[in-house]
Amino acid sequence: MGMGNTVLESTAEWYAIMRRCRTNSLDADMVKAVVCATVYDLWKERNRRMFKHQQTSATFIANRVLTTMSLFFQKVIKEAPDSMFDRLGIQTTLKNGAPIPCSWQKPPPSHLSLNSDGSVSNEGCGYGGIFRDHLGSVKLAYAGSYKSTSVITQELKAIEVGLKVGTSLTSNVLVGTDSLRAANILNDRENPP
Repeated sequence: MGMGNTVLESTAEWYAIMRRCRTNSLDADMVKAVVCATVYDLWKERNRRMFKHQQTSATFIANRVLTTMSLFFQKVIKEAPDSMFDRLGIQTTLKNGAPIPCSWQKPPPSHLSLNSDGSVSNEGCGYGGIFRDHLGSVKLAYAGSYKSTSVITQELKAIEVGLKVGTSLTSNVLVGTDSLRAANILNDRENPP
């Protein structure tokens, strides 16, 4: 693993890792998180290859390990000792954002999936979307901006533009949005703004 050590034979490397994990410190917790996330994702990849005959790139697995570690530290670490804030004498408490599980639903082979989004911030406002087929391949992506500073208007504009440009590809489009309000408006459960 080469965590700050010279590359050793695997037995010696594992002994070094275990010695490092015996302490009750942030450093030990980080090493434990790296080992657990790495072993978990490697085993998951092994099962994917053995039982589903699919494989993922090493880069994707490494990014997944980093994401798992990031979520772990957001959950576990409440204070950041020896941070810039600490050195300036500013007391901070980290607030954990609750992860929201989500997944992409693939469309049937004869359809495309449109995932759209709109946003408003101090830097500006805009919308965009992406069309994917049943294999997850990107078929079309778009982005734009609209004069309104209303988030729901940007969300609805993203869907409207997506449906207009998407008809050049197919008339079978499944629309996905992260806006419950936009979904309710499109399904006549709520009045538009």
